[in-house]
Amino acid sequence: MLLIQPNPYGNESLRGYIHRCAQLNGYMETVWLYKSMYWMIHNKTINLHFPTETMDWELPRQMLGQEEGVLRNMILGFRMSPNYARLEDKVKIHLKQFGSSALRPKICPVCISEEPYHRIEWEMSLVVSCPKHGCLLIDECQACGKPLNVLKIDLHRCQCGFRYEKSKLLCKDGALSSYLVRRLLNPMENNLQSNVFLDALSFEQMYYLLLFSVRWVKSEGKMHSDTSQRIYTGNQYENGEKAFESFQNWPNNFYSLIDDFRMRKQKNYAKNSIKEKFIDPITEIHGYEVFEQAIHYYTECYLKVGFSARFTARKRVVPKHVDTGEANRIEVAEILNVYPNQIPVMVAKGILQNDTQALERKSDSCKYIFDKHEAYRLLNNLRSKSIVSERTDLLSFREALYKAYQFKCDLPNFLLLILQDKIQPYEKGDSTLKGLDILFFDYENVQKQLNGAYIRIEDIAMDLQIKKHGVYHWINRGLIGESELEESKVKLIPTHEYNKFKEEYILAIHIVRAPDNPFKSSEKLLRTLKTIGIVPVNENKHIDELYVLRRTAELNSFLQSIRLHEMK
Repeated sequence: MLLIQPNPYGNESLRGYIHRCAQLNGYMETVWLYKSMYWMIHNKTINLHFPTETMDWELPRQMLGQEEGVLRNMILGFRMSPNYARLEDKVKIHLKQFGSSALRPKICPVCISEEPYHRIEWEMSLVVSCPKHGCLLIDECQACGKPLNVLKIDLHRCQCGFRYEKSKLLCKDGALSSYLVRRLLNPMENNLQSNVFLDALSFEQMYYLLLFSVRWVKSEGKMHSDTSQRIYTGNQYENGEKAFESFQNWPNNFYSLIDDFRMRKQKNYAKNSIKEKFIDPITEIHGYEVFEQAIHYYTECYLKVGFSARFTARKRVVPKHVDTGEANRIEVAEILNVYPNQIPVMVAKGILQNDTQALERKSDSCKYIFDKHEAYRLLNNLRSKSIVSERTDLLSFREALYKAYQFKCDLPNFLLLILQDKIQPYEKGDSTLKGLDILFFDYENVQKQLNGAYIRIEDIAMDLQIKKHGVYHWINRGLIGESELEESKVKLIPTHEYNKFKEEYILAIHIVRAPDNPFKSSEKLLRTLKTIGIVPVNENKHIDELYVLRRTAELNSFLQSIRLHEMK
């Protein structure tokens, strides 16, 4: 427990508070405190911006004299969202990688001179200006050019002796920084700078969306770029303001921004880069429906001519839909809920049938045209073989397919096994599932069908009553042919290869273990065999289990002579 335990400020960061406690108690560095609280892993301090590790609060609570809730409130992730601990790991990693200023710490020298403590809002990567003093934050010493290391050394001065309060500051009253600081510190306060679209989102949703938008603006529409560039020599301030402005007057400014980057000239690029690469990872977090609808509307109406030509875009881009009773491979893939590149393989396997008459009417470049109901016929055929079950231990279609991939069985071959009644599918009656995801499978049934032609090394060793390293030795010598397949990182051997091995070879140890044989050890057996010209195929080995004899006429005659002809 520290002798001096100061009260934290309302907007103080936990890293800054630990640094202040170390200084007040006479410690030159904060490393000792982190080690005492077990907040160091492999000599590195755990991330106190967006922690991904499970944190132990008992020792820090005793050491710093603060309750767990107070300490949590000084961590950026928990300050942003009370649900931070329940966010998906990939969302936490994204926030940790792009949302914090851990790589380039920054401060406002004027704030430090007024009250010397580290603010939690400075830990957000998108906050680059001080709303209180209307100036850009600094992230490097203006004398020596080194990045700041304020939470390990000194809040007031650099190692070179330069005092940060003498820094030349640029007057920039950033709208994005002001908005983020207000949302973080005073979420209930009404402000003229509020944003109707972003205000409707929770803080973690809003921040995640802005992180993506700033990176997208910085890279001029090409995914992805980081936000850890320098403040004064880079254009991070301008990128942030431009991204934030795109959410004002929603969605007109956003459409104009896409036009500026000429996304409309690249067919479907805007939709794929924004909607699929950004919206899809935010599973379990809702609130982006408006954003998704806006992207969809832009790609449908303005992708070719741009939002600036919105009065004529709809006529030029969206043709009148005519139902021809045909479907291309992308539409069939959407019905089946599979990747489009699987469709040609399914055609080659005879699972789907091309509409030959429609192909004749199309151009030569078109290779796959299907009857509109072809995909539904396949689904109905698969469903006719399924059994309705409420079992909870069934594998989903994706889990069963992943299992099949381990055995070099791709999607078309897996579907053929179902159509050939070799794998039994099940249904649960869940109407929310679509395509092939409606099917479920029994683990044992799938395992037996896929694993039927293979045997594990452990099973071979058990069958021969030897240790596993002996089987590995024979595989390395080429006596048993191995497979490229693995099951839970365990090699699999084709069954026919193992049967071939048993037909061609016999283990010397098996002869010794046979009842009523005249030999008490493999060494005596091998000496006797050597006198009649029979030697093991691996005679240089000194382990009894490894000696293998080829089944020849001479060996069979020898076994008959010692009345072990049943081992032939």
